[in-house]
Amino acid sequence: MSSRAGQLAAFANALLTEYNSGHYGKGQVDDRIANLLMRVDEQADPIDRPLPVVDDRIDVAALERENVAEPQAVPYLALLVSQVYEDAERAFG
Repeated sequence: MSSRAGQLAAFANALLTEYNSGHYGKGQVDDRIANLLMRVDEQADPIDRPLPVVDDRIDVAALERENVAEPQAVPYLALLVSQVYEDAERAFG
């Protein structure tokens, strides 16, 4: 994974996995990627095509293969990472 979009997608996946691992207490964040992406869609500039998703995580390898336009994908994924973090702050304090 060499693109900034791929790195952000991998980071979002890792945050979701880590926050729901049980290490942060009894709360959990919503890790259903479809729900998170819908919330991001309400705030972000639209992207030309949906992000590839497999097993409720962003498919980083497919994202890299498809060469999604980084000027669109990077701000979108950065907003996704921020959303996950905000959800974690609410859940864990």
